[in-house]
Amino acid sequence: MIHYQSIMKTKIYFYFCLSMLFLPGCVVGPKYHRSCSPTPDHWKYEEQEEIANPDVENWWDIFEDPILNSLELQALGNNQNLFAALFRVFQAKALADIRKSDLYPQVNLDPDYNSTNGLIEVFGLPANLPTILRAHQMLYALPFNLKYELDLWGKLKSQYWSSLRQLEAQEMAFQSSVLILTSELASTYFQIRSLDAQIDVLKDTIRVRKEEVEVNQERYDAGLVSYIDVSQAERQYQNANAQYYDVLRQRALNENMIALLIGVPPLDVSIAYSPITEMPPRIPSGIPSEVLLKRPDVREAERRSAAEHALIGAAYASFFPSFTLTNTLGFSSPDLHDFLSGKSRLWAIDVRGTENIYDGGRNISQLRLTWDRFREADAHYQQQVLIAFEEVESALANLKLQGEEIHSLEKAVAASRETTQLSNDRYSEGVINYLEVVDSERAELELKRDLVNRIGRQYVSTIHLIKAIGGLWTLP
Repeated sequence: MIHYQSIMKTKIYFYFCLSMLFLPGCVVGPKYHRSCSPTPDHWKYEEQEEIANPDVENWWDIFEDPILNSLELQALGNNQNLFAALFRVFQAKALADIRKSDLYPQVNLDPDYNSTNGLIEVFGLPANLPTILRAHQMLYALPFNLKYELDLWGKLKSQYWSSLRQLEAQEMAFQSSVLILTSELASTYFQIRSLDAQIDVLKDTIRVRKEEVEVNQERYDAGLVSYIDVSQAERQYQNANAQYYDVLRQRALNENMIALLIGVPPLDVSIAYSPITEMPPRIPSGIPSEVLLKRPDVREAERRSAAEHALIGAAYASFFPSFTLTNTLGFSSPDLHDFLSGKSRLWAIDVRGTENIYDGGRNISQLRLTWDRFREADAHYQQQVLIAFEEVESALANLKLQGEEIHSLEKAVAASRETTQLSNDRYSEGVINYLEVVDSERAELELKRDLVNRIGRQYVSTIHLIKAIGGLWTLP
């Protein structure tokens, strides 16, 4: 009968502990809803002509430039800032796992051996016997200790959900780092190609201005002009040389920047000479509402807002009592031979509750703090949405208006080329002197340099638009 009662007590104890472990809890606090942002239905400077989505794996493939493709792959594999962003994702994952572990009981094995030799006082002995005796006491214990905080109000769940939102935000931050890296690399690369085109023009400019110096020197020697004409021609010639070396300097600095972005020393980078010869491809800008779903920085800001909102629930839960279950199950005996026997069984259970009576306004202040942090994160999200729209509109405006500027410059270069040809014809007929031919060529080359410079800017603006729309043609 005693054995049966012992078994029943053990079963009751087991099922009680099991029910406490899986006791469902509610989550107090407000539900999260993503803030609605004013979203335009179209872009101010969008193209009237519909542009098809490019069928490419990576956005930089639209330029069909194998050198750029190779550099992008090197950057993705070597850039240290990108590695740092990736490790921040791993850190956020570890923090989420730590928060998740709080939802489960903590079980420890705490073996103990205790041996004591000393004086003890014994009560209830006959008067003629001493009550102070020396004794050697031994105790063997093998308890499993379980501690579990009952999440009745969802405090731990809210903290875990917040950590998950932070993990999602960090993943978006990593995607944003990838987009920033790849777009900066592409911009720097096309700046080099634009500078190469300017180098071509400047070489011709230097040649023409050197001829101008020689013609003026001959005319001065013949007494046809004053030396001022010679010095002015020399000044323009040397100025063209200075511009040439300035472009070479800019090219070298851009090469060094590419080395930094792809994670190698500058000595290992040498970008082949390759002038820009055509306009960049046109890309679709999409609709404004899609930008909110494609841009990683906007999605990151929204996830951080959601993470802060989840902590509001944890702050609300602090106003309710908390309960902690402590359980010990194992063996304890003074005799090693009976240590693991049934009669040495040890169990204990303790359910302890804590209710805050007075805290000097701590919980109220903590609740206000979580609300204010959420409002700050939400304001940052709203601002990030506005920044996204501004960047897309600015990129579209640059592309549209620079395109008009390029169109006008192309006409100006064509007219200047025609003027140069007519000047050469008139010089061949003896109608004008060679100096007028040189002047025509110089004006044409100045316009050509302006044109290739604007085309280079158009490439950069195209990349800015790609970055502004999130680097994606379709929704993720």
